[in-house]
Amino acid sequence: MALSTPLTVNQIAISINKTQSQISKHLKLLSEKGLVRCLTDSAPHHRTYSLSQFGESCIKNLQSHSENQESTNNLDWEIYSKLSSRGRSSILQSTSTDPHSGSKIRKQANIDYKMKISANYSKVILSFLEKEQIVERDPNDQSKISLTPLGLKYKKALTNFDG
Repeated sequence: MALSTPLTVNQIAISINKTQSQISKHLKLLSEKGLVRCLTDSAPHHRTYSLSQFGESCIKNLQSHSENQESTNNLDWEIYSKLSSRGRSSILQSTSTDPHSGSKIRKQANIDYKMKISANYSKVILSFLEKEQIVERDPNDQSKISLTPLGLKYKKALTNFDG
């Protein structure tokens, strides 16, 4: 439940079938984190709360991520966590659906992400990505590598969650 309009502790408690003390406890924590603000500090028995600007920003951010959830529903989060390391992420982000050589992908990652990924480490990363079917080799030129549809999903997820 988002506080789109200011509500009292009692109004919130009734609307979600919880006790006032439960609601007060959680609102206090949310207030300490800057997500909500009490509009009536001087009236301790009739407190009214609303979302803070930071809270509103967080809600919008969550809504934006939930809109992208459909594209991330079928991702293997263990693989995602492995991809989110800086080296692997930069190689994945520098790979496209257009086939390129592994060395071109590595050079692009080094430029875009100010990295110094060695040729050997790049090969290890690309091998991992190929094994997980995130990238594939061009059937007409085995030296060229491109993203698979699954790779595009991981790339999009990394882009959405990392910034």
